[in-house]
Amino acid sequence: DTNPDENQIKQMIDMYSKAADEADSNVASHVWCDLSEDSLINPIGRWHGVEQIMGFYRHEMGDTYSARNLKVSDISVRVYTDAAWAEFNWGFAAKLRKDGSAVSFHGMETQIYRKSHNGWCLVHVHYSAMPSEEKAGTK
Repeated sequence: DTNPDENQIKQMIDMYSKAADEADSNVASHVWCDLSEDSLINPIGRWHGVEQIMGFYRHEMGDTYSARNLKVSDISVRVYTDAAWAEFNWGFAAKLRKDGSAVSFHGMETQIYRKSHNGWCLVHVHYSAMPSEEKAGTK
């Protein structure tokens, strides 16, 4: 059994996936804390603050891909009093808007959450490509 805080964070991860699938900054705005220190780091860049992060959904996701499907697996959540982190594996399949060709990526992600009077919100994401089998130390 998971505790209510873990369940809320898993629901936030579901909403985060939906925001990516739909390239929808409005959905994403219900996940992120809307703080100047919010940050997103991935292999193609770094975004700070809610305006830049919402731009990531509109441009890097929406303008680049005509269809997106983010699948999350192996979620692990650790909750402290007013902070939590989640880690998971992901698979992303999409169609490039420029020519309709299919692409797919697999990786790992860590998310940091903070709890306020409004509940849990996302303050930081760091994701990277899945390491090759030979280089992976542990699963």
